[in-house]
Amino acid sequence: MARRERVLVVEGDRMRRELLVAVLEAAGYSVAAATSGEEAFSRLRAERRGIDRLVTGPLTGAHICAAVLADAFRECQPRREALVLRGGEGPAEVAALLQRGMAAPASAPAPAPARGDDLRAAA
Repeated sequence: MARRERVLVVEGDRMRRELLVAVLEAAGYSVAAATSGEEAFSRLRAERRGIDRLVTGPLTGAHICAAVLADAFRECQPRREALVLRGGEGPAEVAALLQRGMAAPASAPAPAPARGDDLRAAA
């Protein structure tokens, strides 16, 4: 029997986390859940290649943000992308995005990082 893909869901809200886990398990994934960025980071480091997918939303008040988790995940799984949610996606939409292998659509393009020359010119 083939191994099911393992998804790490990071969500601080208990009800949303439990709903995401239930929907993803029903879609055929093996799911691990973390309540914080710190817990997820520890799990990623401990399981390394045992986590096939990462689903995280904005982690407010966390010492480890979603971007840091996504980078840590890419170190473990360089050929995979983390699914970083904006926060409004429903569990069924998350499952569909994972099955299609797509990232959540961005609400707006991220600004380009400022270069030192740009900052000096603006001063």
